Amino acid sequence: MYLSIKTIGFGVFFMSANLWSADIDIYNRDSVLAAASLPLSAHNQAVNENQVYIGMFRPDRDAPFWEGNLKLYQIGLDATSTEVVLLDAEGRPVVDSASGLVNSQARSFWTSGNNSPDGAAVSLGGVAQGLRDYLGKSRVNLTCTGPCNVLEPFAASNTNLLPGDFGAQDAAQMHSIINWASDIGVQPFHGDVIHSRPEAINYGGSLGTYVFYGSNDGMFHGVKGGLIEKSAVLSSKDGEEAWAFTAPEHFQQLGGLFDRQAAYSTDKRSDNTFANKPYFFDGSVTSYLRYNSNHQIGNDSAGESSQAIIYLTARRGGNLIYALDVTNPVSPKVLWHKSAVDSGFAELGQTWSTPKIAKLNIKSSGIEQEVPALLMGLGYDPAAEDEVSDGRSDSTVRTQGRGLIILNALNGDIIWQLTSTHSGMAYAVPASLTVIDQDGNGNADLVYFGDTGGQLWKLDVQSTNLADWQAKRLITLPKGRKFLNAPDAVSSPDGYYDAVIIGSGDSEKPFDITIQNYLLFYRDSKVSPSQSLTLEDLYQITIDPVSLDFGSLKFDETQSKNNSKLENGWYLELEVGEKVVTRAITANNITTFATHIPCTANDCNALGEARIYRFDPFNLKGNGDNETVFRRIEHGGILPPPTKFTLVIEDKNCETGDCAPEKKIISGALFGPHIEQFGDQGMGGRRKLWRYNHQDD
Repeated sequence: MYLSIKTIGFGVFFMSANLWSADIDIYNRDSVLAAASLPLSAHNQAVNENQVYIGMFRPDRDAPFWEGNLKLYQIGLDATSTEVVLLDAEGRPVVDSASGLVNSQARSFWTSGNNSPDGAAVSLGGVAQGLRDYLGKSRVNLTCTGPCNVLEPFAASNTNLLPGDFGAQDAAQMHSIINWASDIGVQPFHGDVIHSRPEAINYGGSLGTYVFYGSNDGMFHGVKGGLIEKSAVLSSKDGEEAWAFTAPEHFQQLGGLFDRQAAYSTDKRSDNTFANKPYFFDGSVTSYLRYNSNHQIGNDSAGESSQAIIYLTARRGGNLIYALDVTNPVSPKVLWHKSAVDSGFAELGQTWSTPKIAKLNIKSSGIEQEVPALLMGLGYDPAAEDEVSDGRSDSTVRTQGRGLIILNALNGDIIWQLTSTHSGMAYAVPASLTVIDQDGNGNADLVYFGDTGGQLWKLDVQSTNLADWQAKRLITLPKGRKFLNAPDAVSSPDGYYDAVIIGSGDSEKPFDITIQNYLLFYRDSKVSPSQSLTLEDLYQITIDPVSLDFGSLKFDETQSKNNSKLENGWYLELEVGEKVVTRAITANNITTFATHIPCTANDCNALGEARIYRFDPFNLKGNGDNETVFRRIEHGGILPPPTKFTLVIEDKNCETGDCAPEKKIISGALFGPHIEQFGDQGMGGRRKLWRYNHQDD
């Protein structure tokens, strides 16, 4: 058996039970960047604040504990004002254009003193420096016990904590575990941040921004965000951890991590690697935000009630989800939590699916009401998916993750769920869902999602009567294909159909070259019933191996109406071993996503080839203007999921030297430190899901 850990950034991937030992030394390095997050402007939620929060980690083949960090950068123009790049606190590009690596002289925000410059060093600067240099034993560490309704100290002095919960033999051993996990003076590292995309919330007013994320040292962090001027030293607030939370479901894993970390120098396996690397809140974070009339959360006027709720997922850290009320960002409260032991959640798998917040118009006791809802796939089934290369093997026993669930976002009550009793719903749904407000009235209408059986689904939630909600299978791929990422859905230029774009690929088995994967473009008509199709019903497109474009296959709407297969959509057969490893994002009629191709010969990068695709899906023009369809990323590996942004930046390149900086609106997607620009006119033309706040996968 092997389980991959995909790095997301400058690309590394591992197998937690069987590391690729032939090339493992190349992984013992810094500069592995994970997914990014930007807060929205409190006054104009169509625009982001220019604050890029990126999780990081440093793999270590010899230890179960990996160092990590959270760092802050900005987006801006390079010295020529021609390229949009990631910038450090000094306004310099973070990534060296020649080598493709993090510049050794780069200094992230929140970094000072002997930690500066932090460059590619994961453990220097950022939140980790603040923990070591400023907080130490004064950290606010929280947990909950019993029914877990109230947060309490995560400390050896808490008599509600029991040794057996940690796998400890006695209270003294339990105290050692707690002190090691919570006291930076004892355990001087910030844990790895692999899959937990930070959630940055702009509270407006004097509170500013706070960032929430999980790390695999057992802690979920709440951190004060915000920028520090170039000349300033680290302040007592920006970049400082406000609190850390450890869930009781993770006590056993924390005890195991403590034992293995303490003994790792002698407790190695024969191949010098550790099995079963522990995970905690390793999934992405989502938020429900309700601002007051002052565009703030908190500081409410009479009669107002602003609110901020964050939703914590665990990925391989467990089958659970927590909702914390962070309306006061320095004093969180447990709102609700669910796991597989709760009624109605028996089939909840590992919570990989990033929860999506949407407003539903439904009847309750015969009365229509708008309800803030949380929608998510039922998760990943490791017993089935980790062992099976054939995504639809008839002999595989499947018991988790089959379907999706819709909860009341405020109290966690089940509103509706799609389960394995539905025809064809036989495979796990670990991917995030795509929720669409088709008519622009503010309520969710459609939900698109894929499963590990290579099936693309559509759920219609337009009716106020829950009994009328129907799920329909749109596409079925040949056996062995899996959808581990959300589809994108964007209205066609003529407005007659929704283009649903999704790619297959089992990124948990990065070295597999036996499965042929595909990118799909499904035309879902707005005026006629959706069709259930296979690949044979779609038009096949190809990439010219020399020009790296779609060659003569460019088409327009007139051509598609004269071709029955093209009227249904199209598919692209990827190269041998190539897998789609992120969701697709479409803006300004440009679709972008990332793929990975494993190394199969001596002349390629040991990390494999990383590609970022970019083209117009409606006329098949590369980069939207007859250019190449994809570009290769230096050093390969598996890229992180893209983060959309729209920013107002200053172009300070004045030829005369006495002109005022020109303000520009730019939009694009961040794949870790790599930026794909959509244009300089914002996100015009993009019809996206209804939302209380920004959401990404």
